[in-house]
Amino acid sequence: MTAEQCARVEAFIKTRSNVFSRSDYKIGCTSIIPHRIDTGDNVPHFEKMQRHPTTQLPLIDEHVDNMF
Repeated sequence: MTAEQCARVEAFIKTRSNVFSRSDYKIGCTSIIPHRIDTGDNVPHFEKMQRHPTTQLPLIDEHVDNMF
């Protein structure tokens, strides 16, 4: 890119910084499109968390460590 194009891109990003993600895990929220799931008269369904197989625990730990 030319220096002028680079300056224009930088100005564009700075003026609209609120629409860009700041990290991989902070994608932000919006109130532009409201979301609602109509369940009628049904109550929410909850399930207990399941235990992970012990053989998978080191892999899970590695994945969580890579998130930070």
